[in-house]
This record gives sequence, C-alpha cells and structure tokens, in this order.
Amino acid sequence: MPMNTSPVAVIGSTGFVGSSVVRILESEGIAIIPISTRECNLLDKEAVQGLEQLLPQGASVVFCSAITRVVRDSYETMLQNIQMVQTFATVARRRRVSNVIYMSTTDVYGYMPPVPITEATVASPENYYGLSKLAGELLLQIDGGLGCPVSILRLSGIYGTGDGERSIVGRLTERMCRDGVVTIFGDGRVRRDYVEVGGVTDLVATLLRKPYHGTMNVATGTSISIGELVQLIAQHAGLSPGIKYAPAEPLRAGDQVFDITRLRQYAHNLRMKPIHEGVVGYLEATLKALR
Repeated sequence: MPMNTSPVAVIGSTGFVGSSVVRILESEGIAIIPISTRECNLLDKEAVQGLEQLLPQGASVVFCSAITRVVRDSYETMLQNIQMVQTFATVARRRRVSNVIYMSTTDVYGYMPPVPITEATVASPENYYGLSKLAGELLLQIDGGLGCPVSILRLSGIYGTGDGERSIVGRLTERMCRDGVVTIFGDGRVRRDYVEVGGVTDLVATLLRKPYHGTMNVATGTSISIGELVQLIAQHAGLSPGIKYAPAEPLRAGDQVFDITRLRQYAHNLRMKPIHEGVVGYLEATLKALR
C-alpha cells in the first residue's frame, strides 16, 4: 500500500524518537515538517497561533513531544506535557488533520500491573510522566476526538543509538564499557521488554500507510530480567563487569510482560529486533564513541 501523500508533521522532531522518525520517513522520500521548540514552543502563550501556521490543512501528524521522566518527573512537568497535547489538539481540530500517531508509554499501567499486559489492562499510572501521558491520550479522544484516526502507541523500554544513554540498555552499556561496573537495584530479577527504536519507526511508517484508530502496546513480546540484560551486554562486549547491588526503590516495580496480539494482528510483517541484536548494535556505537 503506498504511503499517504499528505505532508507529515513530526512534533518533537529533535528528540530521540522524533529524530528517528524523521530519518526513516525522509529516507522513504516523505515530505516532512519538523516541529521542535525552535519552530514552535508548545508551552508559549502564542503556541496555538504558531502551530496553526506550521501545520498544513489535512496533514498527518506524529506527536513525539514530551518531557520524559528521565529528564524530570514532577507535577510541573506533568502539567507541561498535558498543556502541549492540549495545544496540539486545539490546532488539530482547526486544521482537520488526517491521521495522528501519539507516542505514549507503558508507564500508564503503573509499577505492578497484572501480567500479561494487554491494551485492556486497567491504566493506573504511579508517576507524573505516566499520568501526563494518560491525560494526553484522553485529551485526543474527548469531544468526539479529532475527527480522524488516532493511533496511541504505548511504548515499552525504548532504546537505540542516539538515546543519550537515557534508556536502561544505554545506561548499562555505557557504564559497563566506560567504568567496568554496573549497579543493579534490588535482586535483578524484575523483567522488562526492551524495544529498539527502529521497530517504532517502522511501525510509524506502516501507520501512515494504513491508519489505525485505537491503543496499541509496542513491545517485542519477550521480557528479560535486569540481571539477564547485564549478562547479555557483558557477553557481547567480552567484559566481566563488577556488579554492585543496591536496595530497591521504595515503590518496587513488578514484571512487565506483554501480550502483543493486537500489534501482530495489525502489523503482521513488522519485525521487532530481538534484544540480543539490539545490544550488539548499541555496543558497536558505544565502543566507537569511547575510542
């Protein structure tokens, strides 16, 4: 199926996920409208007018803009994330956008959701970032929605070259290669599902060809423990790192294991890179940077 010929606006185009989306779509010859704080700060008083000037009538939009909890997780950043979505939703209705892809997070499920997690699992965020993303999802659906398909992608454990070592995979890899020591909080048995960013960008390209309306968990369907992840990185790096154990955080997180039936049904040809392949690519980039 050919790609939608309408221009694609990527809001949050200079962030990790947004810049990755821009690269893959430009490589496919898609007309991109990159929108970052340089072009329009969605927190400004004039943001609605500024975004309205940038967003063409009938455009498709990939919304990646957010202050993540790795940067800061606070009441103030929660309100800012909500304000950005509200500004976009106001303009989207006026400009009659044709397709919206909204980057959310599996943080909306809270720290200890029942597993396996599906899209029907009750959302119960326990940090400000997850709460802001859930509010953003709802803002795009109230008052009859935006009048177009809205794909809500709940991303799990995103990592990849260029993430600034802000992902779990990135932090462990960088510290192991640089210092030879990593710290594990708790017993290292908590399981997570790690998604290499290329799988997300490929899914975005599919959603632009074949719009989807609804919520979708974006995961590989295979979860591993922190301890196993450390061993995997060490094996491929040829290192024997020192491991320090520290007390788990007060709100100890449980396992995150996903049923990705909906993702497979929608994008059955989509290949999510297995964690061992993703680690190899990340290691190569990290070791090159440290030389």
